[in-house]
Amino acid sequence: MTGRRRSIPAVVGWYCRYFLVSLGLWTVLGRADPGEVAVVWSRQIPESRAVAQYYAARRGIPEAQLIEIDVAAGVAISREDYIQRIERPVKRALEDRGLMKFASTPIAATETSAGRMAYRCVAARIRYLVMTWGIPYRILEDPTRLDKDLVIPPPMRRTDACVDNELCLLPILGQVSLTGVVINRFCYNATNAAVLSPINSVLMVTRLDGPSPAIAMGLVDKAMLAERDGLVGRAYFDLRGITSGDYLLGDQFMTNGYRFCRLGGFETVIDHRPEVFPITFPMSDIAVYAGWYTSNNEGVFARPEVEFRPGAIAYHLHSYSGESIRNTNINWVGPLLGRGVTATMGCVAEPFLPFTPDVGVYLSRLFAGWTWGEAAYASMQGLSWQTIVLGDPLYRPFGKAPEVLTRELDARRDPNFPWALLRLVNLQLNRGINAQLLMAELEKQPMTAKSSVLQEKLAMLRRVGSNDLGAVVHLERAVSLECSPMQLLRLLLELGELQAELGRAEDAFTTYERAIRDCPRWIDQLSVRRKQLPLARKLGKRMEAEFYEREIKRLEKK
Repeated sequence: MTGRRRSIPAVVGWYCRYFLVSLGLWTVLGRADPGEVAVVWSRQIPESRAVAQYYAARRGIPEAQLIEIDVAAGVAISREDYIQRIERPVKRALEDRGLMKFASTPIAATETSAGRMAYRCVAARIRYLVMTWGIPYRILEDPTRLDKDLVIPPPMRRTDACVDNELCLLPILGQVSLTGVVINRFCYNATNAAVLSPINSVLMVTRLDGPSPAIAMGLVDKAMLAERDGLVGRAYFDLRGITSGDYLLGDQFMTNGYRFCRLGGFETVIDHRPEVFPITFPMSDIAVYAGWYTSNNEGVFARPEVEFRPGAIAYHLHSYSGESIRNTNINWVGPLLGRGVTATMGCVAEPFLPFTPDVGVYLSRLFAGWTWGEAAYASMQGLSWQTIVLGDPLYRPFGKAPEVLTRELDARRDPNFPWALLRLVNLQLNRGINAQLLMAELEKQPMTAKSSVLQEKLAMLRRVGSNDLGAVVHLERAVSLECSPMQLLRLLLELGELQAELGRAEDAFTTYERAIRDCPRWIDQLSVRRKQLPLARKLGKRMEAEFYEREIKRLEKK
């Protein structure tokens, strides 16, 4: 901190280290190495080349690590064309340029298989492979390549796959069956990022793609911006309220992600209702989102504009969430990218629930300082299957310790400073530091008086201490300061509800009127009118009460 502001307790630095060590995931953080990345583009797709060159320039990737292939733009590709136009040319280029070395190596015998020799990657200068805009991403089913000797359930007896998820096993090409899923015994749930390497059988393949080449390039810009300024904001988890059965695993994935975001110091919202967050839900300043289970972007994400922060990570679990990654209206991956997400994953075809990404794993690894590519592949229980990863694999949203980031933002008077300070406060609360002490320290910060984010936090802390009158004061200050549209709506609704609880009917009535007036686009007018009606009656506002009665009837018919 500079001398302009009084620093919050020094225990923060110790706590942040404690947090990572306690997870068993402490990593010595450094700059992600662009020398570990190869980028694939197609001579038939000019936009693909443009994205590849842009990425290489922004990240400083050597030109010799840009690999040209010859494939037409599209979504799906036959298995034979995949082999001839993508797999073999990429492997040949990696070998010719000394980026990967293959040789025959002995494979030790196990209880179920005899020892043998295998041709596989024995040395590698790269760990990541990036596919660029327009290159096909789905391999079509080819019944002639089914492994008839493999005993697996009929629904899994398929040879279709995601191009990228097939290509990730290039280091052991020919060593695994094309039928069904390959269990990721190489790096699933890994606690050491170093194991994610071609020498350990996995090449991390991600993609800079999406509804347009400009959006694909923007994934790099937003990632680098978040690396500099921090991924800050709020986290939202949309569960289904499942308590038993085969689908319980999905809710467990989401719940674990929620816990890690809370541990990581984020203001975090969790919803257990079966339906998705409704379109009227005031979801503001989204840094992290995970939810399930609808086929297309619905609820909040059906809005043309969504408040995603730069660097935002979002994922919706659905069997076909990544089937149409270049469409802003179908499935989930395309719409999320089109509305501002920086990194996401999806499935290009039915994966079955156990083989969808494990939300808790990838979020825990990101908070431990891993890159997006490392966290994504550590979260996959199956490879040679259906998962597609969108985003810059070098993106490291939490590469800076929280206290270091906060000092940097403070020194340059960055608008993200209140968010970083908020995260430090939450980290201390997680550690058991006294809330009253934290409130006192927070109120000494000059920025607090100017920040709706910090005023909202003070209101929450007051409520925890049963000081609702004090909370009202902070909420009133918060709504008088600069807010995002959805933040303002959420604050006004919270303020109106609290004022009504405290018997301040006139204030609550005025607050709800302001919410209707200032936030007309996405507010749940029926809910607000139902709250206003008894207030109007209590205050003797007969004309207003009659108007609200008519409005309620009209809105109920919609």
